[in-house]
Amino acid sequence: MRIRADFRYGEDDPLQWPQPYFASDCHLGAIPLRPGPDDAMSVMWWEPEPKDFVPTTATTIGGLGLIDRKHFTYLSYMVSSLCSRAEEFMSAEPSGQKNEAVPSFMTVVRQGMKRLENLPMSRRQVFMNVRYVQRCYLELLAALDYLEVFRPRMRGLRPAASMVEMRMGVFTFDPIVVQDFMRAGLPVWLIRPYDMLYTARINSVKDVRLPEDYLCLEDTSPPFKVFFSDRVDHPKRFHAFHAYLRAFFSYPNPFDVVDEPSVDDAPSSSSSIQCSTSLASRTVKNKPSQGQPCTHHLSLRIRLLTEFSDNRKTGQTSKPSAGRNKFIEEPNPLIPPAIPAWCHALAQVDTNPANQAGCFSRPTDAGYAFPEPGIIYGGQSPERQAKLLLSWLQQRPALIYRLTSSESSARVLSNQSFRTMLTFGNTEISGGSNEQTKSGRRRADMRELLGNCLDEAGLELKTGGEQVFWREQELSTGVLPSFEVCQEILWELYELNFRFELLALHRRAQLAVDDSPEHQDRVLACFPGHGPLLVADLSLANQGLAALSTAERAPYLLALKRLMKGWKGNAPSQIGSEEKPVEQYSAVELTVLEQAVAKFYTQSFFNFFGRAAIVPHRLQVPSSRP
Repeated sequence: MRIRADFRYGEDDPLQWPQPYFASDCHLGAIPLRPGPDDAMSVMWWEPEPKDFVPTTATTIGGLGLIDRKHFTYLSYMVSSLCSRAEEFMSAEPSGQKNEAVPSFMTVVRQGMKRLENLPMSRRQVFMNVRYVQRCYLELLAALDYLEVFRPRMRGLRPAASMVEMRMGVFTFDPIVVQDFMRAGLPVWLIRPYDMLYTARINSVKDVRLPEDYLCLEDTSPPFKVFFSDRVDHPKRFHAFHAYLRAFFSYPNPFDVVDEPSVDDAPSSSSSIQCSTSLASRTVKNKPSQGQPCTHHLSLRIRLLTEFSDNRKTGQTSKPSAGRNKFIEEPNPLIPPAIPAWCHALAQVDTNPANQAGCFSRPTDAGYAFPEPGIIYGGQSPERQAKLLLSWLQQRPALIYRLTSSESSARVLSNQSFRTMLTFGNTEISGGSNEQTKSGRRRADMRELLGNCLDEAGLELKTGGEQVFWREQELSTGVLPSFEVCQEILWELYELNFRFELLALHRRAQLAVDDSPEHQDRVLACFPGHGPLLVADLSLANQGLAALSTAERAPYLLALKRLMKGWKGNAPSQIGSEEKPVEQYSAVELTVLEQAVAKFYTQSFFNFFGRAAIVPHRLQVPSSRP
C-alpha cells in the first residue's frame, strides 16, 4: 500500500472502496458515501488543486504556503461541529467503558486543522494534511455513528433498519456479520467459498465494478514509499494506515541528529571531528540527490561541532557565562513574565559536573532548536534588539518549517550560530550560488542549517525582502515594536524551545525507549489546545502550565508527572506517588507537585544536556482583566 497521486490509497482505501470486515475496525463499514456538491459535508471529499494553495511571502524559503481561506473555513466548521458531538459522547460514556478510537481521531483531526491554519508548508505537505484531516473526520464520524446508531441496532437496543443507508459497507465470510450489518442497515457482501457454489441459488449475474474504472491509481512524482505489503485480510493492515500517517506528521528530535555511538565511541575532548563525520554521513543519507557534501558544507559541520565541543571543554555549558547567567531570570521589560515555580527551580539547579556522570551527552547538546530569547533581549541597544527581533520574524517560517517533517535532518544550533544568522539576516543570501563569494557562502550556510527540508519539490532559498509581519500585521523595520508585541514574540520562542527540549529530554531520559508517534502524544498532553508541537498559540499563553490558578494548571502538571514517571534519575516522591483524580488534589498538594515537577525537570535537563533548560513563561495579564 502507498499513497497515490490524489493522496488516497486506491482500492486499499476504506474511504473509497469496501474493505474486508475486521472486528477491530468495524466502524469502517459505516463511512458515508460521497454526498452531492451542495451538501456541507462534501468538503470532506474535496480534492485540493494548485490554485487552492496560497504562498506565503517575506520568508527565507520560497514555495511555502497555506490552504486557501475559503476551504479552510469549510473544513473548520465541519471539524468543530463533529468534535463537539464527540466530546458529548465521551462525557456520557460510562466510566470504564471508554472507547479509545473517538478521542484518538478527535486529537489528530484537531492537530491537522491547527497545522493547516498556522504552519506554512510545501504544497505537497499541505495537500497531504488536507487529506489526512478529511480521513480522520470521516473515520471519527463513522465511529460515532457506529457506536451511537448502528451497534445499538445490531444488539436489539434500537429497532432494526428499514432500509440500507448510503455507507461504504464491508465484505465478509461470516454470516453473523452479514446478519448484524443487515439489521443495522449497512451494506454488506457475503463472500462464499468456490467449493460451496453448488449450494447457492443464483437469481442474476451482475458485472463487477473494477477500481481502475473509478479510482486514481497513479503514483505521485516522486512516488511515496510502500508502507505495507501483505495479504488484504491482514489484521494489521488498517493500523499501518494510521501508523504511517502519524509518523509522517510527527516531529524530529533535532538534539539526536548525531547517531548514537557505541560505548567505545563515547565523546571525549578529541571527538569533534569524529562526530562531524557521523553528521556528514547522516546528512548525505537524508539527501541522496545532493551527492557528496562540498568542502564548505563539511567545514561548516566541523566548525559548528567544534564550537560545541570547545564550549564543553571550557565548561561553558555547565556554568553560566560571564555575560549572562542562564539559570537566573533577569529583569527586562521585553521578557514575558516567568512562572515562579519554574524560575525558582531553574535557579536552584545543582551544576556540579558530577551530576552528569553516567548521562550520555553529545557535542551538540549545548545547542537550541530555536534562537534562545536572550540573544534578542540581550542586544546592547534598542536598535540592535530591533534588528535581531525583526530578523527572527523574517526567518521564522523557514526555521519552523525545517522541523515539520519527521525525516528532517535539521539539527540544533549553538547560540553563536543563531546570533550570526540573525545578525546577517537574509540580506546576503541573494544572488548566485558561487561559494567563493560572500553571498554564496551565506547561501550555502543557510542551506546547510535548514537541513534536507529544501529537498521538497517546489521549495527554494530566497531573499525574504524588507517586509516583516507578526500576526498578519506589518511591523516597521529598524524600530523596536511595542513591549506587548516583543513579549508575544519572545513568549513564542520560549514556548517552542521548551516544547522541543521536553521532547528531547523525554526521549533521552526514558527508562524504556519508545519511538512510536504516540510518545509525542504524551508530550503534547502537557500543553493546552490540542494543537501540534510547532504551533504555540498566543491565545493559550496563560493556560496550561502557565495558567494563573493552581487548579487550572493541575491537569497539565499531572500529565507531566505521568511523563516523568518513566524517567531515569532520583525523582521526588511526588512524581512516583500514586495518581488520583485531579479534583481530589488540594491546593497545597498541587503547589508541592508543581515545585517537584519543575525541580525534577530543570535538574534532569542539566544532567542530560549540560546547560540551563528553557522554562515556560506566560504573557502579561492586561490591567483591565477582572
